[in-house]
Amino acid sequence: MPNVHSKSGIILFAIFFVVIILLLLRLLWVFLGAIVLALLTVNLTYPIYSRLEKLFRNKKSVAAYLMTSFVLLCIIVPVFFIILTISKETAYLYTKTKDVVSQDELSYLMNNDSLTGKFLNKLSELLGQDITPEYITQVTNNAIKSTIVYLYKEFNTILSNVARFILSFLVMIATIFTMYKRGDELKEYLLQVIPLPKHNIEIIVTKFNEIGRSILFINGLSGVIQGTLLAVSFLIVGLGAPVLWGAIAGFFAFMPIIGITLVYIPATAFLILKGKMLSAIFMFGFNIIHSSLVEYILKPRLIGKDIKMSGLLVFVGIIGGMQIFGVLGILYGPLIIALFISFAELYRLEYRRLFENGFRDHISD
Repeated sequence: MPNVHSKSGIILFAIFFVVIILLLLRLLWVFLGAIVLALLTVNLTYPIYSRLEKLFRNKKSVAAYLMTSFVLLCIIVPVFFIILTISKETAYLYTKTKDVVSQDELSYLMNNDSLTGKFLNKLSELLGQDITPEYITQVTNNAIKSTIVYLYKEFNTILSNVARFILSFLVMIATIFTMYKRGDELKEYLLQVIPLPKHNIEIIVTKFNEIGRSILFINGLSGVIQGTLLAVSFLIVGLGAPVLWGAIAGFFAFMPIIGITLVYIPATAFLILKGKMLSAIFMFGFNIIHSSLVEYILKPRLIGKDIKMSGLLVFVGIIGGMQIFGVLGILYGPLIIALFISFAELYRLEYRRLFENGFRDHISD
């Protein structure tokens, strides 16, 4: 005899189910960042895991262990040391921000016939602002100190809570291993639980993977390339904290149009103020060349013609994500944008016609 459920029973079950889901999300919220990073890592490296699994004759535990170890050694450990290096460089710069550009140096530059002096005097005339050595020193030092203080506080906050950091790290590793080993089972289970047709879910997942790869992997790769090369330019010209400024440039590389210009143009101006014109020319020329090659040649070829993502949407996603979620908004913002585009694509392909027809042909009484 088939089970018969009353309307009130179904409503009660739905209420309890929603409450339990909300409680589960509340439990996982503390480690949401670690779980999201783990899922993204698995998604990007799963093709490698699949080949490794075939190599070991479908021994999932062995393949999952080796792949997790690979991710740990090749991705997570280097990132951890980079964060520590950035923290040290930030602390160092924080103690060195006083009189980064000295007034004596500026007075000498502005009162002789050097290119830097002529440039500063011409700039003062064009802006209608009396650009004195005292004014430049105050503006420069305040801007640098404000940036360094913000970065120092952010990294200090992250690293100070050691216990939570270690727990998040362990959760991320455990999630990566589990998803490698049992990801297919979990996917099949979710396909049965989620109240959408299987082909609808596949459309969402396929589109999300395409856009996620475009936003996170390709933009992330271009950010790493540009940030690394900018750090090299800082080393060549002798500017301090190259890893820190390279990391900042890598973040700005996600932003369309402006990109890493927010780092190398101020650095170029700083070198001009210090009277190092050749270094300034190198800083500007080297960075504008490699950033242009990455943004306008390498990235479009990697993304391809079939995956189109508005730079404005990426920019808004990153800025809005950071406003809501903090630093992790760099990931969450674009992911939310990717989810929106995935569901919009599903609506275009499947549900638009249903809405236009008022569901008359597809919903029974």
